[in-house]
Amino acid sequence: MKKQLSTFVLSIVIFFVAATKVLAQNPIQNPVNPAFGNISSIVSSLSAFILPAATLALLAMIILGGFTKLTAAGNADQEAKANKILTYAVIGFVIIIVAPVVVGLIGAIFGIQLIGN
Repeated sequence: MKKQLSTFVLSIVIFFVAATKVLAQNPIQNPVNPAFGNISSIVSSLSAFILPAATLALLAMIILGGFTKLTAAGNADQEAKANKILTYAVIGFVIIIVAPVVVGLIGAIFGIQLIGN
């Protein structure tokens, strides 16, 4: 019993003597990522990701449409499918080109710079 009591007392003493400063009382310096601080930085960050991804998707669709057209071998359904793919790829290309212009126009109307921060 004495051994258990001395072990307990020694544990308590070590617990209080060996305590270290935790620094948990300090506030977080910047809890919000500065890239998402306001709407213009959000749009700029998203456009930096979406435009290259859309360009890669456009390239993939053009390759897929061309491959489908080449392998159609006179099949009218496959040629129509390839033409649809290529048409939608061209529409996507127009959207990729027009989207930054529209975002810039909206930014100019509201007086903020949305792309290129």
